[in-house]
Amino acid sequence: PRGGWYFARVRKASATGTEAVQTQRWGVGVILGGMGQSQIVYWNALGPALASIDDRAVTHNGTSWSQMSATQRGRAAFANALVALLDCPVATIVHGYSGSRMEQWYDATTGKKTYYNEWEAKVTAAGGKLSAFLWWQCEGDVNIHRTKAAYLEDLTALFAQLRTTYGSTLPIVFPHLGTGTEPTLDDEDFERIRNAQVDASDDSARNYGLSTIGFARVDSIHFDYTSYELIGIRIAQCVAHAFGGASYARNPRISGATRVGSVIDVRIVHDGGTDIAPATGITGFSVLDSGAPAPISSAVRLNANTVRLTLSSTPAGPVTMRYGYGKTPDISSMLRDNTALALALMTTDGDVLAAGRKVLLDCI
Repeated sequence: PRGGWYFARVRKASATGTEAVQTQRWGVGVILGGMGQSQIVYWNALGPALASIDDRAVTHNGTSWSQMSATQRGRAAFANALVALLDCPVATIVHGYSGSRMEQWYDATTGKKTYYNEWEAKVTAAGGKLSAFLWWQCEGDVNIHRTKAAYLEDLTALFAQLRTTYGSTLPIVFPHLGTGTEPTLDDEDFERIRNAQVDASDDSARNYGLSTIGFARVDSIHFDYTSYELIGIRIAQCVAHAFGGASYARNPRISGATRVGSVIDVRIVHDGGTDIAPATGITGFSVLDSGAPAPISSAVRLNANTVRLTLSSTPAGPVTMRYGYGKTPDISSMLRDNTALALALMTTDGDVLAAGRKVLLDCI
């Protein structure tokens, strides 16, 4: 059974008065592997210390095991949350390079690259087993204006490689691209990579993609200390869900939209939530009329599963809508569910057609 810490105590049947007891404690729990660029580097090691960290949180550096430090704020928050959810030891084996691109880790054609091999050597040194995996990389590919198709191809191949090596049901958690203000990048640079991540989130029930556009930044691309802590808790929720320790993990999503005149009703599908907020003044939506921006006069909660967008005027051509578009979408009053984690609405994968409502008439 999972748990810890344990010590083996043994004795000979012929010498019942003599016992030997281990000095090295051990546990049965979750080992999270992780790779990526600066976001995972900062999550792994940056920030003021948490007030405390559970005694069952440990890490492996490629040479030896050690207690996890409360100063490793994002990772410590993850470990605390997952220990609480699963009541067992939690370990991490993480490797990161700031500014790294996907193809420095893995390539769909040629396979494992240098950084991947360095990380895998750490896992091998720790025993060669994983329970779950964290992939946190994308900004490097945004910076080189990579296409959605190219990034998604490598991402899909990477996940397949991990599941070939560490088990076909390996849960993989991957925070999506957040917001940014890099002057050399435009909205489409962000959209291509983020849309690839949204697509990958739907590829498998064991893929856990996390929307991060609602988390605060400390500079043009990186999150602040509190955000790394909150994202750590979200990662723990996903891993716990994969092992039956949490009833939900995924962000609410848009399933479609219908339009009558200047009114668009956006349908929301919940995972763990049963309602949405705020009731009025919802931000983050944008509408296009034949590809041109169509101003929204109001965005309100119609019911627990519907947001109603009212346009300033009736559109003339094909109408599409999207959520969380570009580098800096308006997240000042973004839509969230009513779970304890207040999960934000997932960004859309490209534009969603706002089709007219269909009416069935029975004619006699």
